[in-house]
Amino acid sequence: MSLRPALIVSTISFMLGALFTHWMADSLTLWKSPLTDSSVRAAVSYYAILTGPHSFPLPMLGFLWAVIGLGAAALAASAWRGEAFNVMFDGASIFLFLMGAYVYFNDVLPDLWFLASHHSVLKGSKDVPTILVKPTVDIASRHLVCCVLLTGIIVLQAARLWAENEQDAEDAEIASQAAVEEAEKLRHSPETAPRRYHDAQTDDEVPELQTNGNATGSIRKKPAASRRAASNTPRKTSDR
Repeated sequence: MSLRPALIVSTISFMLGALFTHWMADSLTLWKSPLTDSSVRAAVSYYAILTGPHSFPLPMLGFLWAVIGLGAAALAASAWRGEAFNVMFDGASIFLFLMGAYVYFNDVLPDLWFLASHHSVLKGSKDVPTILVKPTVDIASRHLVCCVLLTGIIVLQAARLWAENEQDAEDAEIASQAAVEEAEKLRHSPETAPRRYHDAQTDDEVPELQTNGNATGSIRKKPAASRRAASNTPRKTSDR
């Protein structure tokens, strides 16, 4: 895995873990039926403390926003490369990221500020006011939507990594097959085929120099036995 996909998965996983910390309150209102006043009161108190003036130190809040910004920048930089894998997987990841940001800023944060401003009505009444029930349930459901969207981003990045590995393996196989075919072509090419040298002992394989259709000489060598027989034959001398 390269640096950019690892950075995307790490930041998205961090945001997903930050949302999972609200499970202690969301499970009381979203996953329990019937909805009781004690569950709503506990969830409202939790979110009122969470949005209080001293709930998060500024360095911790700044670190959280820095991680979110880093994840968004990594997604944008990865999709900017313009490759097929980046356009398909990172484009879909950016879409899910923007949807999650829209849901959180448009639905979750207004309900959190509403609960923080109306939390004081719980102190003077036994029953939970109706105006606090719907925002509390909506926060839990919107948190679930954001978790699903972030999980989709991680799945897309894992699918991209698998597709890239498959593509690399296929490219390597094609390159290897092309190299084998090229080697076979070079092997059977007449320009690169090994030359065969003929035996000069046979008369049929020995070229002779021809001039005007008459043999004027030969470049073949006589066998050693013929040379010895010729040397042993006595020369005839003519009578003078």
